Amino acid sequence: MSEEETKKLLRENFKAAVDLPAVMNGCLSLCKTFNFAGDELFYQWEAYSYGLGGYDKRLSEERLQPFRDHLQRNLQRGSTVTKKRATDGARIGTPAKALKSSALASRMLANVGGSTPRREVAVKMEDSPSTPGALGTSTTRNRIVPSERTNAFTYRYLQDKLLQKGETLNRRIDEFGSYVKEYYGLDELADPNVATEDEVYIVGRICDDSESKLTESNLLLEPSKAVGEGEAKRIPIRFAPTGFQFHAPPSQGTGTVSRTGIGLFPGAMAAFKGITAHGQEGAFFMVKEVLPLPPLKPLKPKVPPPLSFTTVVVCGPYTYDSDLEYQPVAALMKAVAQIKPQALVLMGPFVDSNHPIIQKADLDMTVDDLFLRKIAVPLRNYILNQQPDLSVAFMPGVRDLVSFHNLYPQSSVMGPENFRSWKPQQGTPPWSFLSNPGIFSIHGLTFGATSVDVLFHLRRQEVFKPLPGAVQQDPMAGLCRHILDQRSFYPIYPVPTDNSQEVNLDVSHSHLLSIPNDSIPDVVILPSRLKEFSKIVDGIVFINPSSATKFNNAGMLAKVTVNAMLEGTERISVDLVKL
Repeated sequence: MSEEETKKLLRENFKAAVDLPAVMNGCLSLCKTFNFAGDELFYQWEAYSYGLGGYDKRLSEERLQPFRDHLQRNLQRGSTVTKKRATDGARIGTPAKALKSSALASRMLANVGGSTPRREVAVKMEDSPSTPGALGTSTTRNRIVPSERTNAFTYRYLQDKLLQKGETLNRRIDEFGSYVKEYYGLDELADPNVATEDEVYIVGRICDDSESKLTESNLLLEPSKAVGEGEAKRIPIRFAPTGFQFHAPPSQGTGTVSRTGIGLFPGAMAAFKGITAHGQEGAFFMVKEVLPLPPLKPLKPKVPPPLSFTTVVVCGPYTYDSDLEYQPVAALMKAVAQIKPQALVLMGPFVDSNHPIIQKADLDMTVDDLFLRKIAVPLRNYILNQQPDLSVAFMPGVRDLVSFHNLYPQSSVMGPENFRSWKPQQGTPPWSFLSNPGIFSIHGLTFGATSVDVLFHLRRQEVFKPLPGAVQQDPMAGLCRHILDQRSFYPIYPVPTDNSQEVNLDVSHSHLLSIPNDSIPDVVILPSRLKEFSKIVDGIVFINPSSATKFNNAGMLAKVTVNAMLEGTERISVDLVKL
């Protein structure tokens, strides 16, 4: 991003505070040092400024250095966090209720033993001189490159305040309002609560009027405060009795698809054309046309990957519900040895706080020991003995006891320090660590992924309004399209009550769930308890690789093969393989 683009984002977010040259130059320096875009720096400032005393929380020249120190501490904490270990003889006796917060539970499990002297974890990651086949020469590794914004996920949690939540949600409505106006060439958007004789265009967030499941009869739309004169008053949405139609896209529009209806869910951004009418229960907005949300447009042309490669994708849990033996990991390593991929992407949970044995607190080792023995050491041995050029990426799950951050969006920091820092005696580190959700690239091909089961949540929350006479198309493709239309890996708000523990959403950092125009994925990985699939949606390959286990049965992995000699989606083939 150029300096002028950064300055523009800084002015849009910090307003008059950056009119002073010293403040603007300080902000530019921070953006360059910590690799932030202008709006990302503003979000960091918002989180930091809530801890400041007094009412004046504007950025000033005097506050630049303390703010820089805060960012540096966060960065160092993300790269050097260590955890104290329990003693060998300590038997875990933590109540199961304490395990519902994975970060808290991890610390509780690791610190059992009261005043017993601490020791380093018994499982070692160092290369053993007697390890058969250990490499004696350096190797060239196919690196998995995480997105530049990964560091932004290592943030300090501050409890969301209602005002802060409201401002974050309203900001998202404003963003989509700008997208719609620009894409369709509209002069203005209307307040749906104001009655007019003419049809008007509106944009807002879908809500419901109760805690029950969203239905067509309880649909509400919340507009932006900007069109509501400072008030975001919700209004019921009703579709015209004669049906509705889709608004014609602009002639220069690309990426439009044939749609058989509209799927809505709590938190969805929506754009409509219609009129405000009055009935027995008060005012409502009657929808006559639905405006498909503007498609994502890359900021620069996609460059084909220069090399062909294969990657394997697997999602946790990695052990059966009946034990903690991690038998599927052995099956996974056998499959990897047969496929010989250049990259392996492992998604959490790795040590699941919902596992029946862990919930009973029936463990005789720390969770770090469990992770090292059952996952890290087998991977290390495979790399040393069979495939020295393999790159492995880890993405935590929100329920992971080896994650230092059990909020969503989730930091990439996970596992004990001796695991994170391990590398062969001669060679480059094999591990990469991905935020959740995460965007990363392999040989220039961009992947996006999240370990949260967003497809299942969408399926349960969605209400679908078909076009009159239309034939229903693939529902899974429709769920995947929501991710693209909403430009978010998790567009649902609020999180369904039944799934709150799986998500633990931090609304104030929900901008990190977005899919940015400069990193539109070629492949999107969405593990789900729904049936595994691979399909192309709007020119992007979507994969549901399922999980490594299903209760007490073996699960699946996804083998992704990229042929650099082909173009478009034809260069990507996906095989779903049973473990």
